[in-house]
Amino acid sequence: MGFFDSFVRRVMDAAKGRLNKDDSSRLKRMFDNTKRRNTILAKGILSALKAGKASPKDIQIFANMLDNANGRIANGKAPFSSSDEKELRGIFMRAGISEKAARWFSLQMDEFLNSEIEESVREKTPSISLPKKTVKLDFTQKKQKMGV
Repeated sequence: MGFFDSFVRRVMDAAKGRLNKDDSSRLKRMFDNTKRRNTILAKGILSALKAGKASPKDIQIFANMLDNANGRIANGKAPFSSSDEKELRGIFMRAGISEKAARWFSLQMDEFLNSEIEESVREKTPSISLPKKTVKLDFTQKKQKMGV
């Protein structure tokens, strides 16, 4: 598994016995939601780069930028330097993704999202795979007589 999974395991082990069962399950759900969100974002970003015909060279540069971003985050700095942001905008623009999206990405970047994207780059499977779930919505309401 990846960086995030090992982090979750360490935190949950440390919390064992210190949190009650409800708080422990809430914490686990928060981690699961974060993991799901990061996986979808990571694969979505890579799919957009592939769909936009980003070159393998650009994707490799992007992967290297993510490696550097992890180090910067660990040192308490912003994930991307100004030159990195300029390069990131260039990669996104060449892939047909807006500069606005590149700016948004550079602001939303965190260590956990970075680890998911990096894992997706290394897997070489830049596609979105969401669990299939069927939801039936029933909006019919029973009419009630209101007595006055």
